[in-house]
Amino acid sequence: MIAIGVILIILIVAYLASPKPAKPWSYIATDASKTYIQPPGWKGTPIDAKGSFMNDGFAFYQDYLKILIWLPGHLINLVKNRSVKFSIVHHNSAAFLKENDTIIWLGHASFFLRINNKNILIDPHFNNTFIYKRHTENPIFPEFFTGIDYILLSHDHADHCDKKSLQLLIGNNPGIMILAGLNMETLLQSFVKQKVNIKTMEWYEEFTANDTLKIYFVPSKHYSKRIFKKFNSTLWGGFVIKYKKTGGEFHTIYYAGDSGYGNHFKEIGKLFNPGIAIISIGAYKPRWFMKPNHISPGEAVQAFKDCGANRMMPMHYSTFNLSNENMREPQKNLEDIFSKDKMVHLKVGEVFKFLK
Repeated sequence: MIAIGVILIILIVAYLASPKPAKPWSYIATDASKTYIQPPGWKGTPIDAKGSFMNDGFAFYQDYLKILIWLPGHLINLVKNRSVKFSIVHHNSAAFLKENDTIIWLGHASFFLRINNKNILIDPHFNNTFIYKRHTENPIFPEFFTGIDYILLSHDHADHCDKKSLQLLIGNNPGIMILAGLNMETLLQSFVKQKVNIKTMEWYEEFTANDTLKIYFVPSKHYSKRIFKKFNSTLWGGFVIKYKKTGGEFHTIYYAGDSGYGNHFKEIGKLFNPGIAIISIGAYKPRWFMKPNHISPGEAVQAFKDCGANRMMPMHYSTFNLSNENMREPQKNLEDIFSKDKMVHLKVGEVFKFLK
């Protein structure tokens, strides 16, 4: 009886401690000094009465009670998948830094892109994280990443925003610029002693690198949280990268970030008409817990159709075991339901030439 009472007390405390959104909800007003590409009727990035960021039309909060219920099954899954490994394409030199119009998947949600002589890293992560070990090796020695122009960070979660990886990259790349969501500058600057060039962005805000390269921060359906930091105090999202060859038309790559399924995929498709969509397919079970924040392979296919892209590049699987599905399941399920001629299914480390 004592044990049952203790469990009940823990569950009640978890429920009461969960940070619920505060009404009334409002929006961040458009800044006349900034450039945006926004859908019709867009009111601005949504916030609650406490100033915490929100999903558009969806008020998610972290339910600690659900975490406690989910945790035992997740620990069992970690044990079941502890020996799973995935093959990689290893790079023994930094020659890839000079190959234009390329994408390299670095594992999980990390990518290297070289576009119009600009080197870009998205959510770079080269390490184990907290209790999660890597199930793929690093395909490229992190020290090879020099001459990096931009780091794009989708949100503050430790599997996307890794302190050690960013410290190494900032130290090896003087003058590097980081693009991230609103309020991320305090966290990022705390990682290093030197001053870092950080631009924080609202949803649908534009950053112009030059006449041939523009980058937009776009909505996703997710949340933000670091240990000892306020829930949803920084903004999460995805990125749209628009580029063109001299005198040519703009092409578009859409990086969806961490996201549950939502109308934003259609909105982004209408606004940007992406050619390639990089979309998550992993960390989706159990659905009662993961559905608000992570899409399943089936939902990823629907998101791809919604955004109207020509090709889909799956991500967010095989490196970290963050949920309760078998680690080989996301790839198999996607292959069972998705057209192979529209899929760019990379091995970790494989170089993909997106303009041929």
